[in-house]
Amino acid sequence: MKFKFFFTLVLIFLLVIICAHQAAAKTILTQPEDYSYQIQVKIVFDFSDIGTESSPKQLLFNWQKAMASTWNQTPTIKYNFDLQIMKANEDCNAYPDFHCIKVINDEKNQRGNIADTSFVSVNSNQNGYGEWSKQMSNLSAAHEVGHLMGLKDEYHYAVINSQKQWVNDNYKKNGPQSIMAQTWGEASALLEHLSQILKQAQQTDENLIFDARINLSQNLDYYFAGTNQKVYLERPEVSMLKGVLIKGQTDTAVYLVDQTGKLRHLANETIAAKLAGPDWSGKIIWFSDAIIYTYQFGEPIQ
Repeated sequence: MKFKFFFTLVLIFLLVIICAHQAAAKTILTQPEDYSYQIQVKIVFDFSDIGTESSPKQLLFNWQKAMASTWNQTPTIKYNFDLQIMKANEDCNAYPDFHCIKVINDEKNQRGNIADTSFVSVNSNQNGYGEWSKQMSNLSAAHEVGHLMGLKDEYHYAVINSQKQWVNDNYKKNGPQSIMAQTWGEASALLEHLSQILKQAQQTDENLIFDARINLSQNLDYYFAGTNQKVYLERPEVSMLKGVLIKGQTDTAVYLVDQTGKLRHLANETIAAKLAGPDWSGKIIWFSDAIIYTYQFGEPIQ
């Protein structure tokens, strides 16, 4: 009986250890607050081959700053990048809960690239590896960390007029270009990247649709305003409006309906464009003011 009790305690202890290890994933996605996603990427860098000419701390500071500024473009999403320097006489095995990147002194690695990074899906508990040049740009670091969130390159090379040329596979007519497509000029993470990450994590992105695909006209009365804009006169259940932009006919404020059913005032057009795209104004569903004011209001998105 004592042996069985002891064996049970040991089994419970091992299960706790295993679960704790799994919880310390390398790229994880959580929802710490209502209508808020947090993505954390943990990376350890091996600087053993670059000597003392460069400052590892300065490189990591610059790379981390670029990652944060490039990816944290939407007020409802938080990307955290935990970058650490590998200690002397240690290797990747000493950091089981971190992706592991080798930093080289040459401008390009053995494959002729300034950086290579493996693709790792969020919440997969998989280790990612890579080889980066110490001379890579800060935006290149922001691009490479995208691979550690499971995102693929959005460019390719084609032979045009007998010359090899770079081609943007995700070209944007307005706003910044995708950081997964280019690493110079005005490049940024996009809302579509979060949708891809959520899909990998097998979580819904119902709160990030913002395209008003629901067809309220089948159930609710409306009339056409002077600009041929539908204005609804009946109050739909708030569950029908999650992830949608709405406004009152004369109310100048535009609201996003969050996953709790609360209306979140968008502080300005820049915020609206970041959340819903450059064509955000065309995605608004209009109601009479009396209907808008019957819903609960949440904190503004600023």
